[in-house]
Amino acid sequence: MDGAIGELSTFHQVNGVYAEGVHIETAVYLPPGWRNRLISWPLRSSEPAAPRFLDPHDPAIAKLGAAREKDLAFVDALIRVSLLHLVVLEQRCALLPEEHALVRARISNFLASYAN
Repeated sequence: MDGAIGELSTFHQVNGVYAEGVHIETAVYLPPGWRNRLISWPLRSSEPAAPRFLDPHDPAIAKLGAAREKDLAFVDALIRVSLLHLVVLEQRCALLPEEHALVRARISNFLASYAN
């Protein structure tokens, strides 16, 4: 993946963005069902592989769960330019299991700040 669509790849040079693969255990707070929401599109540069990507709302919830300042700022920016939708984020937050109730409440409070 790094060679095809990663940092410093031709894809990166042409599109100004790149993909960075991470191990799934990195995202502790991915909402249940994320595998069913994976999206893909054909990339000539990745043939014969068929890369799949997280729906943007799922890693946003994971980032809000981690609550690092850089992640909060990143999600805030995506919300402000309408690349993330509050209703979907609220739905995904509600999917977090009971063991993450405190994280779920913190994310809900963050999202509620956009209601005004």
